[in-house]
Formats: sequence, C-alpha cells, structure tokens
Amino acid sequence: MRKMLETFLLSAAVSIQNSLNTPKILEKLKEYNITKELLLQMKSFVEEIITFLSKQQFQTSEKVDTTTKTNELFTEAFNIYYNFVKLARITFVKDDAIISTLDLNGERNKAKPGFILQGELFYENCLNNENILNRLKRFGVTKEKLEAGQSKLLELKTIEADKLKEKEELKDLNKTIDEKTEILYTFANEFNVVAKIAFENEPELLNTILIKRK
Repeated sequence: MRKMLETFLLSAAVSIQNSLNTPKILEKLKEYNITKELLLQMKSFVEEIITFLSKQQFQTSEKVDTTTKTNELFTEAFNIYYNFVKLARITFVKDDAIISTLDLNGERNKAKPGFILQGELFYENCLNNENILNRLKRFGVTKEKLEAGQSKLLELKTIEADKLKEKEELKDLNKTIDEKTEILYTFANEFNVVAKIAFENEPELLNTILIKRK
C-alpha cells in the first residue's frame, strides 16, 4: 500500500512539474479550469505527503529504540520504588494510619500509568512527612535516596506525557494527510481525463505529463 502511494506521488510530482514548466500545456489545461494555481496547490500536497511519509518512516525506527529505553527506565524506577515499599511495610507494620497514607496494602500497579500515580503518591507523602522520613532511616532509606527514586519516576512520567502528546499530534496530522491524499487522487483522475481530451492529437505532450493515450 505504501509502495503504491509512493509510486503514485512520484508520478504525480513529475506530471505536475512538467505541466508547470510547459506553457503550451498550461494554456490548454486552463481551458478546462485546471489552472496554474491549482497545479501549484496539488504540487504542495504531493511535497507535504512525501515529507510526512519520510518522517513517519524515521519515527517508526526511532520508536523501537525509544520504547526499549522507556521500558528499561520503567523497570529500574519500579524496582527502586517497590524496594522502598517493602521496607516501608516492615517499618510501619503496626501503624495503620501511615500504611494508609503511603498506600502500602495490596498489589503494586505494574502498568506505567498506574505505577506513576501510585509512585507519585508514595514519594510525595514520604518526602513531606518528617516522621515518616525519620522512621525510614532505620533501614537506610534516606531523603536523598527517596528523591533519587522520585527523579526516576518523574523522568518516566515526562517521557510518557510526551509520547501521549506526540500520539495525539500524529493522529491529527494523519487525518490531514489522508484528506489531502484523497483530494490528490481525485485530482489525478480528473487531470488524466482532461489531458487525454485536451491533447488527443498531441501525444508528445501527453508523454511529457506521463499520460498514455489509451
């Protein structure tokens, strides 16, 4: 499908450019309301779609690398957090209020969005409570270590937010490109019909714009 589209775009680009470069073709096409302005607009559509396809291909290869790095960061951030949780559980085993505050009961959420929410709550409540900080020191959990763990989580949160934003932007761009591609296909069909009529007796001009007589 992509290969067919690329072939179509390259053919359209040559056909349109040759039309623009040949005054006789331009003049004749104008009689059928295929103006220079319309050809320039279609040319810009072709260039925009080709650029988009090239960017899309680059993003696909880049996405594989980014996903690997993100998963590695997630694993690291989660393991740091979960070790803190296990130490907090034995530290506050008899303190129901703090267990509730730090949300220590139950399974940990291993999906990225859930982990980020759960982890943020844990770190914020630990770092903003001197009593919790002092008692965690018993097992070597210092404020600095908690801040380092929080930093990993926030790094992951930023990456995930950027990915979501990029996904939404790409979705909007995809829609625009699809619309312009459809317009371009319609124009190419109309152009083909008009050119065969306009240059019925001038096969050399049809060849110039890459159109066969039959």
